Amino acid sequence: MQQYRNDWERCRWQTSVLLSPHSKRPIDPKKLITFDWERKELTIIEEVEKYRSIFEKLTPIPTA
Repeated sequence: MQQYRNDWERCRWQTSVLLSPHSKRPIDPKKLITFDWERKELTIIEEVEKYRSIFEKLTPIPTA
């Protein structure tokens, strides 16, 4: 499994090196593609905090 990841990361790095001369600024390999094993999984609490403003807009305002 580690060899598989290394191969893909090497391919991503090579692609960024090949594209760099054609770009005005350096290309970050991780901005080309982010692999599943590099993504951070958010907990439900972090997800709620991230989208709190949307949840607040969807929640009806209590009337007394």
